Amino acid sequence: MWIASIARGFWKSLVPYIPSAVALATLVLIGTVVCTIVRVRRDRRFHDTTMHMVDTMDGVEFERFLADLFRHMGYGVQHVGGSHDFGADLVLLSRRQRIIVQAKRYTGNVGIGAVQELLGAMRYYGGTRGIVVTSGGYTESARRLAACSSVELWDRNRLAVVMDNVARRRSHGRPEPVYNEPKG
Repeated sequence: MWIASIARGFWKSLVPYIPSAVALATLVLIGTVVCTIVRVRRDRRFHDTTMHMVDTMDGVEFERFLADLFRHMGYGVQHVGGSHDFGADLVLLSRRQRIIVQAKRYTGNVGIGAVQELLGAMRYYGGTRGIVVTSGGYTESARRLAACSSVELWDRNRLAVVMDNVARRRSHGRPEPVYNEPKG
């Protein structure tokens, strides 16, 4: 008897909160659905991207595309681009590295200035290495400076290969990171 009276009392104390609980559950469900739709659209937009589409992007769209690409590669991504970005557009975070990325949506060759800016950004943001990514190519002086520093140059061909590798990995259901950790 006393258990039933406790249960009735407990139930009566909960009844006023039922509408609030239902509303909260509905909001959580709606939020989950919206986030899923946004993620699916972003993934579809990413996987449907071709180099021809990259060629039509402006600088900001190219930065966003690269942020999506690096997220699909397993990195945490911070977008720091814009004015006063100290030469960096993205900061990539992995378990052991902080990689600074400069994005150059060019049709021609990127010069030595981009590598110099990235070296400064690596120092400012505490990067362990850097990557300059372009939809074009690089001058010989940019290649020479990058070769003697901790800067990788991703030209149009390297970008296309990475895009293809990431798209293939995702289509095979393997979402694990594809970044390379330093050996040792």
